[in-house]
Amino acid sequence: LLLSVDSDEDRVKEFLRPLMRQLQVEKPAAVQLLTMRCFVNLFRHEIGAKVALEHFGEILTRTSESLPISPKSNLKQAHASLLLNFAIAARKYG
Repeated sequence: LLLSVDSDEDRVKEFLRPLMRQLQVEKPAAVQLLTMRCFVNLFRHEIGAKVALEHFGEILTRTSESLPISPKSNLKQAHASLLLNFAIAARKYG
């Protein structure tokens, strides 16, 4: 079954909505880490990277604001991976 690009893009956008809701300082660190890793993994596919680039302002703002004052190293690494993926995708698709 082949899906059209439009439906794939719509599915990625639908996937983003609940993820954005999970980015809150009050959420447990495990939820924040899982959410951040989901954003990082969006970049594994061209459509995911392009949709993430369309929403980069909101994603970066929410991920940065959701970080605790002293995040653990795994959360710092996930955030750094997200920033790196944005930089690579911006150069490749932007």
